[in-house]
Order: sequence, then structure tokens, then C-alpha cells
Amino acid sequence: MIKYPTIQFLKWDTENFQKKIGKVSFEQAISYDEYNDLLIQGRLENYELLYIFVPEKKDFLKDICKEYHTSYYVASLMKEECGVDGIGHDIGDHIQINDIDVELTPADHAWQNQIAKYNYRVWEDREYCGFYVKTPTKKIWYVGDSKLMDCQLHMDPPDVMFFDFADNPVHIGLENAYKLANTYPNTKLVLIHWGSVDAPEASAFNGNPQDILDNVVNPERVVILAPGEEYVVD
Repeated sequence: MIKYPTIQFLKWDTENFQKKIGKVSFEQAISYDEYNDLLIQGRLENYELLYIFVPEKKDFLKDICKEYHTSYYVASLMKEECGVDGIGHDIGDHIQINDIDVELTPADHAWQNQIAKYNYRVWEDREYCGFYVKTPTKKIWYVGDSKLMDCQLHMDPPDVMFFDFADNPVHIGLENAYKLANTYPNTKLVLIHWGSVDAPEASAFNGNPQDILDNVVNPERVVILAPGEEYVVD
């Protein structure tokens, strides 16, 4: 198995390339493109630690996609914080992009209601969602960050799930992750929400893929990717 380096993401002031964060200088960090080059060249094993910089400029998302579709609340944040006119939707709404249908699916992830400093408002379930994508040939479900919900056990079986398996009180938890995975025994499981955040003490970001490999039926369907690695649905 390939040994991947620890990744730390840094926000850089793009107008001041000499800026330092802690003991890390600009020259010690790489861009996403440089990271992808290392990945393609099979050279990641040569590194134990990599710093990847992301631009501080808040409106850089404008140039990446023509439209951004999400829940109403997240759309309002995109406008306020990123200068992007996000398009808001309710749970169950459908977005049609040529011959691709995208449905917002329910998620239970209102963790802010449990923390005092976020109690300036009530966080609603409809502000969190997953996305079920139907193309002419494939069905792809991004479940989203969520505790397990009964409705999630009765979906049209997807070909691929982007699968959060964090053993954490505001995420699905391992036992429920096994339950969801085994409800759809022929679905490819692309593991997410692990291995890409430098937070070694936070259970939400430190799932062990081996737990999934050891406890789901047809473990050969589990897909383990490095940050930035491409996955082609076959």
C-alpha cells in the first residue's frame, strides 16, 4: 500500500508571497497543481509532510463554476462570505443540468445546536443536505455529513456513494456506517471525511479505512483515495 504524506493546508495572502505562517515560508509550500503532479508521477512516497497553499482571495470561486447549487442557507453564506451568487434549494428539490438530475437529500448534521457559542440561532435540518446525482448511465450519491436517518436506508441503490464513516456523535458512527454500507451491498464506497485534515485529536477526521474493509460485505468495492486523486466511475 502506498504511504501518503501528512497534508497541511495553508491560506496565503496572494499579494505577499513572502508572508510566513508559523515557521512555514511560501517557498516550502506547494500548490494543488504541484501536488497533483507528484501524485501522477508516483512521488508522494518521497515525502512525510507536505504544505499545500490555497489563495486567501475570497471570490476565486467565481471563476471555477458557472453556477453553485446548495441549500438556501449555504447559498446565503456564499454570497456573504465569497461574493458568489449561490442558488438555494429545499430538501427534495431537483436540479436539471442537461441530462443529469441532481436531488437534494436529507441530512442530520445540526451540530451547532449543541455548542453554546453557536446558539445565536436555531440550526435547521433543511440547511444540511446530500446530493443524489442521476446521469443517463450511473447513479452517484453524496450522502453528506450526517447521522444515520431511516430514509437513507430506503434510497434507490446508487452505483457509487461518497461515504462518510466518521465515528463521531454528530456523524454516522462506525456501527451505522456498516449498516448503511451493507444496505447497498453492490454500491462502490468512496471513503470521505478522513485523512485530509490536520486535526489528529478530532475523531471526525480520523477514521480508519481498515474498519470499513473489515466490516462490510464485498469489501473489494471500497475505494480509498489520496487528497486530489481522481476516481472514474466505471
